[in-house]
Amino acid sequence: MSMFRAMRELGYTVLLGINDWDETLRYYRMFPDQVKVIIKSAWIDDCIKDPKCIKSEVNPTGIPRWKSEFSMHFFPDTHTRFGLDYKWIIHADRHFYGEEGAEKLQYIGYSLEDACMKHPFVPHDQRPMAAWTLAKQASLFHLGTKETVFNKSYFELASEEPQLDGLSFRGAYQVNGEYMKGWIHDTPVQALNGVINLGKIGPDQFLDELASSRILIGVGNPPLSPSPYVALCMGTPFLNPIKSWDPENPNDRSKWVSQHNYLKWLDPPYVYNVQAHAYDQFVSAISQAIQNPPPRYVDPPMTIENVRRRVERLVESDWKELAREYMEEKIKEGEKYTWTL
Repeated sequence: MSMFRAMRELGYTVLLGINDWDETLRYYRMFPDQVKVIIKSAWIDDCIKDPKCIKSEVNPTGIPRWKSEFSMHFFPDTHTRFGLDYKWIIHADRHFYGEEGAEKLQYIGYSLEDACMKHPFVPHDQRPMAAWTLAKQASLFHLGTKETVFNKSYFELASEEPQLDGLSFRGAYQVNGEYMKGWIHDTPVQALNGVINLGKIGPDQFLDELASSRILIGVGNPPLSPSPYVALCMGTPFLNPIKSWDPENPNDRSKWVSQHNYLKWLDPPYVYNVQAHAYDQFVSAISQAIQNPPPRYVDPPMTIENVRRRVERLVESDWKELAREYMEEKIKEGEKYTWTL
């Protein structure tokens, strides 16, 4: 929705095709010069493979590949590149922190800023002594030790720690043994001792819970969830589990694989990076978060202004010239192309 909003605010017209390249091709041929980019779902490559759809010497009114190859991902994955450079892969979140120009892919991102800022900020001294557990399924607590990063006993034990002032753990998850069934290592899948389970809740109640919690606890999955960004915008810090690291240099964040691999670059009071299966670190991070509550935080790349700027760059870049340069380099390496610019 952030992309649609940005395009609307920039004055661009958006046409939606419903899994039908014949319809897309028909509209494209009506006004080819006005169509700047065609963005498809990550795995849809029908037009690219269809000589009646893609522009070539025998099909001069087809869609140029440099317009139709943009593929949309949530995760910053590289394995769906179909023939042009990685910049034709658009993604919503990042693994790396730094200059956008160094990104291998085309980061567009999204913004939760407006929705979050509409929600009242709850002063920390008015919040109950409670932590929110980031899990929608009990199965996440029953995976192998690589994916279930904290022992199930941690929550009940931590609630008894004197330094946590009687903190309770809350969550909203389903108890469904079929979810991630092939990954489950210990059965039966059951509710977690020490975590008050609200069951299935709606988005408004979820926002209320995040806004009134002292900390959001990651449990290893899901990766790159938007929820920690929402929490930070509410002034609720995030405990980010580190699932693996370099044992020779455990502080080298570039070697970390964490639940949220972008937020691993942030520090307290916003993000507390905690090694998997390290109970003392787990308790210490929660204690620090209670003692040093953060203000609201919106990551600068995730403001609607910056999303709009990146959408404008996507639409206005000279992709034809970039594709030409890429093709010329590949032709020198022996690559052959059946499609034309």
